[in-house]
Amino acid sequence: MKRIFLSTLLLTIMLVACAPTVTTVTKIPPTETATPTAISTSSPVPTITPTLTPAPTLAPMTNFMNGLVYYPAVPGGNSRSEVEWMLENLVVPTGANWIKLHVECNQRDVRSVEVYCDPLHAISDEEYTYLVKTAHRLGMRVMSEHIIATLGWGQYWHGDIGKFYTEEQWGAWFKSYGEMILRYAKLAEEVGTDYLVIGPELDSTAHREKEWRELIAQVRAVYHGKVTVAFDEERPLRQAKFWDALDSIGAHPYYLSLPGVIDPSVEQLDRAYEPYAERLKALSEKWNKPILISEIGFWSVHTQTQNYNYLDSSNKIDLQEQSDLFQAVFDTFHGKDWVEGIFCYAFEGWSNYPEPWNIHNDFLGKPSENVIRSFFGAPPLPTSTPIIPPPADLNQTEVIYRDRLNSAWSNYPPEGRPDSIQFDQSDIAMSGNAIKVNLYQFWSLDFRNDQVDFNKYQWLDFDLYVEPKNLPKVYTIGVTLRGPSYQPAIYRVELLQSQFIEGGTLQPGTWQHVQIPLDVFGPRLSRYVIISIDHPGASTADLPLLIYVDNVVLRGK
Repeated sequence: MKRIFLSTLLLTIMLVACAPTVTTVTKIPPTETATPTAISTSSPVPTITPTLTPAPTLAPMTNFMNGLVYYPAVPGGNSRSEVEWMLENLVVPTGANWIKLHVECNQRDVRSVEVYCDPLHAISDEEYTYLVKTAHRLGMRVMSEHIIATLGWGQYWHGDIGKFYTEEQWGAWFKSYGEMILRYAKLAEEVGTDYLVIGPELDSTAHREKEWRELIAQVRAVYHGKVTVAFDEERPLRQAKFWDALDSIGAHPYYLSLPGVIDPSVEQLDRAYEPYAERLKALSEKWNKPILISEIGFWSVHTQTQNYNYLDSSNKIDLQEQSDLFQAVFDTFHGKDWVEGIFCYAFEGWSNYPEPWNIHNDFLGKPSENVIRSFFGAPPLPTSTPIIPPPADLNQTEVIYRDRLNSAWSNYPPEGRPDSIQFDQSDIAMSGNAIKVNLYQFWSLDFRNDQVDFNKYQWLDFDLYVEPKNLPKVYTIGVTLRGPSYQPAIYRVELLQSQFIEGGTLQPGTWQHVQIPLDVFGPRLSRYVIISIDHPGASTADLPLLIYVDNVVLRGK
C-alpha cells in the first residue's frame, strides 16, 4: 500500500497480581459521523470444527474478480484454525470469489540490491500452502502479490527502489529479485495459485523493459497461471512497454486527490474518477489487455480525499467518506468489460477490529462492507445487537493486579527496559497502588499466565489513565489476547473510540473503566495466555505514551 506500512514487533512481556473489587460502569456508545453498529454478543463466537462438506465450485477464470486483500498474520500465525474460521465466517459472506495474499520479502533500503525473505517477516511455504488450499476449499480463487518491504521506511518506499541504481546495480537487483519471484512462482505452480502479481508498486522499475521481459519469460516457464505487474501511479503505467507479455495491466489507483474538497458527494467522486478511468480504458485498448485493480482501499478519516497519506489520530473518524470512496470506485470500474477485477484492501490474519468505528483502512463491519457486498452480490450485514454491560455480581473472578501483582501472573519490562515500568506506585492510582508504564510505538504491557483458562470468564476489566502532558500527536491504546508464542488473536480492541471504555472515548487526564467481553477477540480462547495492552504503531513515534493501569480482573459467571 502506497507509503503507509503498519508493522508489528514481537514482544513478550509478562505480569503478576492480588485481589480487587470492581464497579460496573454504563457504556456510552461513541458519537460518529456514520451511525455505529455495535457488535453482537448475543451468542458465543462459533467454535472451530472440521468442514466435511464438499468444496464449492471455483468461479470461472473469465468471471469478474470480486476480491479482498489478505494481509498476513505475523509469521507462524497464517495456518492457525482461527484464520480458517475468519475466512469462512467473515470473508465468504461478503460474496468475494477471490482473495489476494499480500506476500512480503525484504530489502534493507532503496539503495540495496539484495532481496531476502527473512523468516521473522515472511510467510512460510507451509502457511502459504495452507492459505491457498483453504481458500480453494471455501470456493475462492487465490492471487498472490509479492511485495518488497524496505526496512528504511520514512523518506523512501519500495516504489523508489532503483532511483539511485547504476547499470551494474540494476543487473544485481533484478538477479536477486528474480530469484525470489521464481521461488514463489514454483511454489504457486505446485499448490495451484490462480494468479501472480510479480511486481507490485515498483514504480521506479517501469522503464526496465528488457529485465522485466526476461523475468516474465522465466516465470512463464515454471508457472502456468495468469501473471501481471502492478503500479500505483499513472506515469509508470504509461511508461511500461512490456504489457503485451502479461495477462493484464495491474493498477493500484491511489492517486485520486481533491485538495480542499471537504465531504465530497459520491457524484463528485464519480466525476473525479472519470478522467482517470478514461485514461486507463485507453491504456487497455492500446495494449489489448484488461485493467486489473489488484489493490484499492481507504482510511476511515475525514481527510481521505484531500491527502491519502495524511493520517493521524486527531483526524475525525469518517466512515461515510470511506464508504463513498468505495462506492465511487465500484461505480467507475466494477463490471466494465475492460476491467478484469477489483481487490479491496484489507483484512488481516490477526488484529482486525471488532468495532466498526476506527480510522483504519479495514472495512469489515463498516458501511463500506455493505457497499462491497452490494457489488459482490451478497446480502447486507445482519443487524447487530448492542452489547449489554455485565451484572455487578459475577461470582467467578481472577484478580491479576490490585496494589500488587498476583503471583500466578508474570511480566517483564517493555523492551527489557526496567526504567519503562514501575509497579506499586501511588502518585496516580485508582485505589492504593497502580502500574505506571512508558510505551513507545509497538511496546506493550503484558500480563501472562500459562495456566489461565479464558473460557471460564466472560469479561476483562481494568482501570486506565493516560497522562495528558507531552501526549504524542498520534496515539491510541490497543488490547488483545496472545498465545504462548505471542501470536495475537484475530481481533484487537482500540480504546481511542470504543463502546468498551467509560464515556465512549479515550479521555487523557482522567481514570476510565474498561470492560471488554472476551469473545470479541475471536474463537479458541483456550489458546491464549497473555493479555496485551499496547501502543500500536503510528506515523509519529518520537514520544512515549505514559499510561497507568489498575484493578485488572477477569470476571465470569
